[in-house]
Amino acid sequence: MPDGGALLTHDDPRIAALVAEITGDWPHVIAVWDAFRAKHEILLRGDLQVDRLSFLKQAVWAAIGGGVLRALLSRLTEENLTAAGLNAASTPFLGASFALQSYVNGAWKPQNALIGGRRLMEACDHTCRITIDGQHRGTGVLIRPTVVATAAHVVSTLVGQSGQRLPGSLARIGITFFDADDLLPDGETQEARPIAARLHEEWLAHYSPRAHGEGEALYAIDSVAGIAAPTGPWDLALIRLTTPPRAGLRGHRVCSGSPPKATFGVHILHHPGDALGAPMGLVWSIGDINRDLGAPLPLRWLHDANTDGGSSGAPCFDDNWRVVALHQAGPNLIAAANQNNRAVPIYSWAEQVETLARLADQTPYLVHAPDERRDPTPVFGRRDLQFRCWRAMSPGLPPRQRLFVVLGDVPTDRTFTVAIVEELARLAGCRLMGLDVRNLKLRSPLEFVQAIFGGLGATLPETLNAPSRLTTELRDLRNDILPWLIREVEAIADKRPLWLALDGLEVCDTAANGAAQVVEALIGALNDAPHLNLLLIGWTGPAQAEHVEILPNVPDIDDVVDHLLLALAPPGFRPPHEVRATFHVLVASNLAAQPPGPAYLRAAAAANGATETLRAVINAFTPKLAPVAGGAGE
Repeated sequence: MPDGGALLTHDDPRIAALVAEITGDWPHVIAVWDAFRAKHEILLRGDLQVDRLSFLKQAVWAAIGGGVLRALLSRLTEENLTAAGLNAASTPFLGASFALQSYVNGAWKPQNALIGGRRLMEACDHTCRITIDGQHRGTGVLIRPTVVATAAHVVSTLVGQSGQRLPGSLARIGITFFDADDLLPDGETQEARPIAARLHEEWLAHYSPRAHGEGEALYAIDSVAGIAAPTGPWDLALIRLTTPPRAGLRGHRVCSGSPPKATFGVHILHHPGDALGAPMGLVWSIGDINRDLGAPLPLRWLHDANTDGGSSGAPCFDDNWRVVALHQAGPNLIAAANQNNRAVPIYSWAEQVETLARLADQTPYLVHAPDERRDPTPVFGRRDLQFRCWRAMSPGLPPRQRLFVVLGDVPTDRTFTVAIVEELARLAGCRLMGLDVRNLKLRSPLEFVQAIFGGLGATLPETLNAPSRLTTELRDLRNDILPWLIREVEAIADKRPLWLALDGLEVCDTAANGAAQVVEALIGALNDAPHLNLLLIGWTGPAQAEHVEILPNVPDIDDVVDHLLLALAPPGFRPPHEVRATFHVLVASNLAAQPPGPAYLRAAAAANGATETLRAVINAFTPKLAPVAGGAGE
């Protein structure tokens, strides 16, 4: 029976029976509905409903009338918000076709082919191999733009008994991404083009070792002796990088919440060693998680996917390509039948690791950012801005940490702020939409919102494009237009931070200004838009922002020196105090020699003039390293 609902009312008992199969957390149901209705232009608002039963009846009735019931039920099922009787209850409206007629494998369920394939490709880009002293030791996965998770025992030779990294360990560890052959359009194989990641000098962010005896011959593979929730230990190491391995890698999705019960399907991406111990290119193994070890939450899992030496720390993905575990070990008895490998579930520490990963995520302070002509321009200072903006590239922050206000007397310096944040967003794989408010000074609130929609590649529905009358336009903004904008922003964000950068807000000099009204409304709506970040340049209105910055008219000489050290020095280089003082004098003298002109351009010229001298001094203090040849410590 096709989707349809003629002659139905929302009180029809068949609708009531279907609604009874919609379960789960109520705020979660509302969130799914609001995203769904925004996509399908249904006017029923979930945030205004208090009676669950009445609302769900109206929502299902509206979906039937719009011919989108199947899509709604599929979306709710994907979010685990439906019960076992859904198929039977939906039959009067959808026929029996909604059920899976031949569901004979409990571990694997059918997936969308293209979406699954793209998630596999994404997972490949986030998987890396790890070497110690040039020897292959294990596999890891990027869980934040600058944080790699792996098994603790992979790096244990670099860690002391206190759980701290050993002196000199930075030079001994290596992490490499993209070591995977690819298929070209003509069917030929392209050999891997691996890229070595740059590690932070304080590379070990968190370390939880194996249990005592775990991994040794007398410790059974199905034992959990010495392991308990929530303390573990979890055989987990988090490793800091200085910059993302490639712009746009945001850190792979980590599955949180209650763990599924065995049995379920698992994918493992890993770099096993070959017969001589050298790392193989990235390979993909498939198997089942077939046994829980520990209760009530599993402390370890057993699985039957094929792995080998060098696979330790490899990410284990569920059939939605979310990280659910890290592979840990396998048996040594190769000839024995029906053996299992061992993995560490993330669930016992997933909530903790979110906090740990956020703390470990290293801000990739910028050497340059493209100016309005896309020319690379040096970034002097702005460390606090970069730190807080990078933190906001991950979701989950309160509104005051997602609101940024930048003031200053030099318009070009203020505008360059947008370039800095845009470059950080590019590295983090987030989207930024910029709008010059100076061109919209005389626009009404509706016209200003229309400009924002246009920048996002969206349009307002016709019903909202014409407010009832001028005197009610502000009410329309708050009650209708802004909620629609927020829903559109959240849909476009797709659970990732989305930046809205508004430049030139100094023109908002009266409360009646259309842009000012919209900005104030957006600030007030940040609680309802958890993935929206606001960057307000020149805003002098009310704002409960953690970061309010007033730019100096002239770059600070210490900031210029920090820029040169970031560009020229290797990780961990700390010049002695007297050497840094010499750098300061050198930059100051170069700055004094510059002809009159804009302060920022003069500082950039002074930095260029000091580069060769500083490079020679840095190389003299780091004789065991390769000579410094270029920017960012390369």
